[in-house]
Amino acid sequence: MLSEYLDGIVTTRTHDAYEGVPLATHSSQARGDILERVARRVMERTMGMKSFDPPPGVCINGRKRGGNSATYDFTIQGRRIEVKNSQLSWETTQKRWVATWQNVKRDEHDDLLLVLYTPSGLYIFIHDDNYGVSTNGKAQHSNGGKVSVCAPCNEPSISAAADAIRAKMASMYYATVGFSEFKDLVTTTKTHDAYEGVPLATHSSQARGDILERVARRVMEKTMGMKSYDPPSGVCINGRKRARSSATYDYTIGGRRVEVKYSQLSWETTQKRWMAQWHAIKRDEFDDLLLVLYTPHGLHIFMHDHVYGVSTRGRSQGASGGKVVVYAPCNVPSISTATGAILKKMEHMHYASLAYS
Repeated sequence: MLSEYLDGIVTTRTHDAYEGVPLATHSSQARGDILERVARRVMERTMGMKSFDPPPGVCINGRKRGGNSATYDFTIQGRRIEVKNSQLSWETTQKRWVATWQNVKRDEHDDLLLVLYTPSGLYIFIHDDNYGVSTNGKAQHSNGGKVSVCAPCNEPSISAAADAIRAKMASMYYATVGFSEFKDLVTTTKTHDAYEGVPLATHSSQARGDILERVARRVMEKTMGMKSYDPPSGVCINGRKRARSSATYDYTIGGRRVEVKYSQLSWETTQKRWMAQWHAIKRDEFDDLLLVLYTPHGLHIFMHDHVYGVSTRGRSQGASGGKVVVYAPCNVPSISTATGAILKKMEHMHYASLAYS
């Protein structure tokens, strides 16, 4: 059972700070979709004008671009607006709260709205195209840069940290929005509803991934009857010492480098089917790849064969790695049935399964 491998480590400081806060149990993508609509409504109300969806276009591969992959979110008064959201999160290494808005591509929008999601409400800023900007290394060209703002170190209060960050960004302030002001925009998704009450469902994707990495590591130690070891420290591409969280693989065991990736079985609205995707896979940086599939009925761990379901990521492949994708049949709404179909497809790689109780 899963509980045998958790050792009581089931929450993070960020998770605890957002306990009971609206949208906290939504996935990052679902929350982002809602907050984009909130920011759009706020801008329409403030400007007294209607906004419009971006016109259809084509991707780099020539295919028609879907609405969710447009290069910006909407236009208003002839200007292209992009909305990015960030949850105020605790950075363990430097002991401080930080907000980071990812995948910012400056040449694809005119105005950038930054939404800061905190336990006390939302704060919206119009970015000045300068403050807090940093590059993203090799991934800059394909994935864009980022905007980061940090609270003072050793400040444990998320409320005080939010005040400090708002003060730093005061020159870009646009609006404050209470949670009660957009209740009508808060919707759930088929994925969210399927995981209602499931262990770890209220955790952020990152926190859940960290926990499931430790679970997979302990399962492998128990199965092999051997101890695993953290990777040795190294340096990043910029020459700085590489942190444990940014190592090129997760641990070694039996002299082999092991990388763990996890995926939540999720509903793909466009194609009307359940799917699992494991991202950022860099094949040359590990020997063995464990894929953890998180479902409402339990965890399933696979030892990937380096072939099944592999696909590339276009121009971001070199910087961000490839992915492994597995689909259930189309038009099968039952996540239980979909899980069975995916387990059947991947049975030749099955390593372990853990029930929740």
